[in-house]
Amino acid sequence: MSGGAGEDGIMFVLQDLKRARPIEFDGHVHFTWLGEESVFDIEWPAGAVTGTPFLELRLGYPEKDRDKRITASGAVVEGGAVSLPVERGWTSYFIPLRGGRGGGGGPVTLTVNKPLDAPGDDRFLGVMLSYGAVTDDVRRIDEIRRVSRAVNEGLDACRDVEHERWNERLRERFIADGDDFYTANVQPSPTARVLEDPVESLSVRYKRERWIAGKVEGPGVLLDVGCGHGGLTALKKKGVDLIGLDLSFENCATARGRGYDLCIKGSAVELPLRDSSVDYLVSLDVLGHIPAELKGRMIDEFHRVLRPGGLCLHLIETDRFVPSEMDPADYMRMVVVDGHVGIEERAKSEALFAARFEIVESFLVGNVCMSLEHWVRAHDLYGANLPGELVAFFLNASERERRFFDIGAGWTFWKLVDEGYDSKSSGGLLFLHARKPFEG
Repeated sequence: MSGGAGEDGIMFVLQDLKRARPIEFDGHVHFTWLGEESVFDIEWPAGAVTGTPFLELRLGYPEKDRDKRITASGAVVEGGAVSLPVERGWTSYFIPLRGGRGGGGGPVTLTVNKPLDAPGDDRFLGVMLSYGAVTDDVRRIDEIRRVSRAVNEGLDACRDVEHERWNERLRERFIADGDDFYTANVQPSPTARVLEDPVESLSVRYKRERWIAGKVEGPGVLLDVGCGHGGLTALKKKGVDLIGLDLSFENCATARGRGYDLCIKGSAVELPLRDSSVDYLVSLDVLGHIPAELKGRMIDEFHRVLRPGGLCLHLIETDRFVPSEMDPADYMRMVVVDGHVGIEERAKSEALFAARFEIVESFLVGNVCMSLEHWVRAHDLYGANLPGELVAFFLNASERERRFFDIGAGWTFWKLVDEGYDSKSSGGLLFLHARKPFEG
């Protein structure tokens, strides 16, 4: 459980000691600069947390400075004081507190050891605060810390390597053959029952599978490249034979157990199938995981195994993803969180398919219709700067609220699609429907 002002009775009062006046900050609404020394008066009642409490502070800083640190101290801080390095960008910092289920609280003094020079600004620009909470969600804390460590490992690994070799170095370090990585990072897949439910299937979490189900008329053989846990079992009722392919042996076993006819551990650039052996070839969020230099081989393989007249249906992560143009830490997050080593601009993906297939339909939906879970991932793992009030809702939403949020976002998504929406933004999800032409 986590909270800010008004969440479970947890209260924050922030005081800037150098200016000797309260700062307007209610825990999750306002953005404010923290000075050289600030105090949080925090209090949480009995029952607000059930495990070890942590003070979560969402802090932003525009520069990478290895010597800049923040120190939290006070009787309520576990061990009396905790010193943490200040990272560049928006980062969640967790300070262990004394107390627990029975309630607790007290002042926490936050000290910044070095200023950020800002000519013409009489404030001490230490770090910016956007969100504060007391949380005992250890799983979430561990995940945020794991990604932060991995990003720093990636930065160290690529420090003396030219940008063109970053992908190669990061693949070797974090992804390897993909088995362990994609077992641990597989995305949830809907069951057939969910996709057959007219309300639940509207959820934005299932937009990929719902779009595929609307394009596949059946019967026939369908190859699901990067099948994960197997989210297309609803197509069995249309007489479709499902073949799954995934780098993870465990994912293949799960998809097979959910109803896929055959699952193969293998790579998209070397499909273990005969020529012209499938009627439908599908991939959901796969091409962004394929290095650019291998995509030509992948397209050749897609073309080889698909029968003439067969359909290619793909959802492709799309953006301008150039290491030399990005903040290095942002680039590292794209790779270490989800394995995105091959995200490219829309035009490149379309040209790739147009060289071997007839494109029937192509449209881009920007990153606006996302599930509540994906918004939390954007905040926690990708460093997105979201309004604190929105973060507080996301982190404290009940299962019922999460469900309705996702269904509402999904309804919005499908209305946009029905109206012919095609985003002009650089990033988002590209829906691409293509057909293999008949010879001659």
